[in-house]
Amino acid sequence: MCDSNSGFIDGRDLLAGYTSTFSNVEVIGLRDKHFFACASRYGRRWFLKGIRRDFSGSTVLRQQLLKEFEFLTRLSHPNVVSAVGVEEVEGFGLCIVMEWIEGATLEDVLVAGRLSRGERLDLLTSIVDTMDYVHAKGIVHRDLKPSNIMIRANGGKAVIVDFGLADSDEYTILKNPAGTEGYMSDRQQTARTPYTGDDVYGLGVIMQSLYPEYRGIIRRCTDGRETRRFTNAGELLRAIRRRGKRKKRMLRAVALLSAAVAITMIAVLLIHSHEVNTAMNGLENQLDTMTLRAAQEQDQHRRLSDSLTQLGRQLETEREFNNRIREHDAFMQDAKQRLKNKLTQAYLHFLKTDRNPTYGDSEAAVRLIGAMASAKERVFASLAPLASSDRETLESAYSLYQGDILHQWANTQKDEK
Repeated sequence: MCDSNSGFIDGRDLLAGYTSTFSNVEVIGLRDKHFFACASRYGRRWFLKGIRRDFSGSTVLRQQLLKEFEFLTRLSHPNVVSAVGVEEVEGFGLCIVMEWIEGATLEDVLVAGRLSRGERLDLLTSIVDTMDYVHAKGIVHRDLKPSNIMIRANGGKAVIVDFGLADSDEYTILKNPAGTEGYMSDRQQTARTPYTGDDVYGLGVIMQSLYPEYRGIIRRCTDGRETRRFTNAGELLRAIRRRGKRKKRMLRAVALLSAAVAITMIAVLLIHSHEVNTAMNGLENQLDTMTLRAAQEQDQHRRLSDSLTQLGRQLETEREFNNRIREHDAFMQDAKQRLKNKLTQAYLHFLKTDRNPTYGDSEAAVRLIGAMASAKERVFASLAPLASSDRETLESAYSLYQGDILHQWANTQKDEK
């Protein structure tokens, strides 16, 4: 409720709308020693990954879950599932709380068989580009397969999920062979150290189902000799892009060759016509017809060349548009992080300077909320001008971060009691 005199929000009414408890928790899948669930909190759906009750006492599995969460916090990419926290969920134990992705797995999409050739190539390029980002962060997924790739219902974008078997050189715990049969290399079945080339092998197997047209590239991914395989997703991505450019050059070459053949045919016909003109006057009409047809073919080839040039310009425009989208996504991720950092600083300053900031004290809550609102406005002012849609996105992020801080404050008070 807004106070028309003070301009502040009534903290008691605001806090009443927040709760740290998940509701409507529904287990939607079981795998080996883990479960997956859908849950609601703060008016949103969340994806929970936790340890099955039979194995809840396993220290190794808890370490593995925390290791997966640490990897996800290091990755900030629209095509990698995002994690917002790891916490004890009542009745379910320790869980990673992740964004809910509405859509189907790549495995289900391939079974449905509704993707066009262009859509399959776009998905392949997007998946490899995402893994190039993951490898650049020093992380190896080690379990790439169609069931670990989600396709968003809105937009059809691919999202890499399930980093439960992921590893990097900096970790010294849980160093065991890992992967799924059929999607892991011979080395991966026995090696205890992560290697980006193992992910390339999995990408090659995925490519066999998603885009088998690239047979040569697939062989370079899945070759039994490691020295012949791509060593990381970046090398694979460059090979895919080179293949696309080579195809365009071949089309242009075919068009130019056809035009040259047509011109040569015209020249031959004219020479032949000159030599036999005196003896074969009756063939003049036929020669004129053939010349006209050759000119028409030349015109068709010229239009084809113009069409290819126009297509190249369109592709360049699309590439620039995609670059702007990526830049905008990076800007929004940075803006959200800045907003989150400022709110955290405001909260820490509040705990340090406010006298006896008790969670049940509505005046203390008002001061904290006011401090966070001021921090938000400073961040918004530093980002001005903002599009209305970007402002709405940041407002939504602010509500989520504010709820998390209030939840953290409540838990702090509970622990102190």
